[in-house]
Amino acid sequence: MGVDGLAQPEALLLLLLMPLYLLWYRRYYRRQRLVVRLSYDPEKLQKPRFNVAWLRMLPRVLQGVGIMLLIIALARPQTSQRLTEQQDLGSDVIIVLDVSRSMNQKDVLPSRLSSARTAIRSLINSRPGDRFGLVLAGPAALSSVPLTFDHEFVLTMLERSSANSLPGEGTALGPALGVGLNRLRESDAPSKVMVIFSDGGANGGSLDPLSASRLAAESGVILHAVGVAGKPSGDQEDYELLQQISDQTGGEFLAITNRQQSQNLGDRLLFAEDDRSQARVFTVWEDLYPEVLKLAILILAAAFLLMLTSVYNPLEQ
Repeated sequence: MGVDGLAQPEALLLLLLMPLYLLWYRRYYRRQRLVVRLSYDPEKLQKPRFNVAWLRMLPRVLQGVGIMLLIIALARPQTSQRLTEQQDLGSDVIIVLDVSRSMNQKDVLPSRLSSARTAIRSLINSRPGDRFGLVLAGPAALSSVPLTFDHEFVLTMLERSSANSLPGEGTALGPALGVGLNRLRESDAPSKVMVIFSDGGANGGSLDPLSASRLAAESGVILHAVGVAGKPSGDQEDYELLQQISDQTGGEFLAITNRQQSQNLGDRLLFAEDDRSQARVFTVWEDLYPEVLKLAILILAAAFLLMLTSVYNPLEQ
């Protein structure tokens, strides 16, 4: 594994002290070393087989190498690895679910609300990289779940929603769209979407749905509308309103009239988006100094052990 950089290269300046130490050792320290004079008979001395005088300097050499490695470890050598991550920039999607009492009708089996839930599950499961939020539209508007990547939590709250979630009569679709827009206001996602699930009509609240859809268009939010009713007729099943809401923002309108259409909604509802994937390149750095430090300690330990043997002459120090 090669070294690609140093985290603290200024520590290498300490290596400049090594030549000064060697100069001091050669010119000053050796002159001051202890000398013991012994009387002996030169004729009785035997010449050694091998010249091992150089081994006396080995502990000092190892000490110098160990100190240099300690300085290098202090500089924190590192190795790097460039990684490429393919990242999907998911959309932020607010689900607006009509929970008015008319959603209990069974012209779409098992009921309009149950079919809407099935369609929403299909949508969420088909888009794992998106954040989802849930807004209920009944006699009043209620933000049930803020934008989150926790799809299981969204689905749990979806199952708990019912036509009795909000007391009273009417469908405050306009205010529900306003609540969804507030949720998306601080979103930095490249695509902001609201998907309305309703049997049509809007007869509650102070904000007109068409006015809310114009605000959405100005904010760059796309509104898709999904009509859930077997035979739309009258004010309660006003698919024309849902069609106008989606058209104003460049969204789509789809109608669900049977269970099969609910189950494959994730494939039918196409989000008009650009390529949302991007490659993110980043560098991962790994410190190598622990290995250098271990080597320095081993070398210093070897130098110390050599100083305990006959190789080392303490009288020269």
